[in-house]
Amino acid sequence: PEMKVLDVGCGPGSISVGLAQATQPGGYLVALDISKEIVEVAGRALADAGLESSCYECKAGSVYDLSSYEDSYFDVAFAHQVLQHLSAPVEALVELKRVVKPGGVIAIRDADYSSMLGYPNLRGIDRWRELYRETARRNNAQPDAGRYLVSWGRQAGFEEIQFTTSVMQYSSGDE
Repeated sequence: PEMKVLDVGCGPGSISVGLAQATQPGGYLVALDISKEIVEVAGRALADAGLESSCYECKAGSVYDLSSYEDSYFDVAFAHQVLQHLSAPVEALVELKRVVKPGGVIAIRDADYSSMLGYPNLRGIDRWRELYRETARRNNAQPDAGRYLVSWGRQAGFEEIQFTTSVMQYSSGDE
């Protein structure tokens, strides 16, 4: 409660809703995404969740330029599946470090596409993953960002890094 939280790469707001609810009472969420259209979707999701517009802001913008926020403005910054799309993830982390208070939390979660496995092997999924990885690399991004998070954090000047991994399993129940 009463925290200022930044959700970077908020997308349609599915995670932003929970973050905004966690800041209440008295807190504030900034949902940020590069796409103006998707920010509008996030705004509708927050409104549909019954959140007062005074407790959140949805904004189109770049994680590379958070100059509208002073140093140490936020208590928490969250980025879910964002760094894998960036050509300069360390620069983004440096900017997040600037806007989050000392002792605050910067939480990053990213995939590692080359470690994704599935059963049964489906050619379409394998081809999609291959195309995604090729496209990301062509855009100077890193589709296997998850394995680089600690290194990027150190390059950005973070001294205390906590790192965990997780495995997601999806099943139709018939397997």
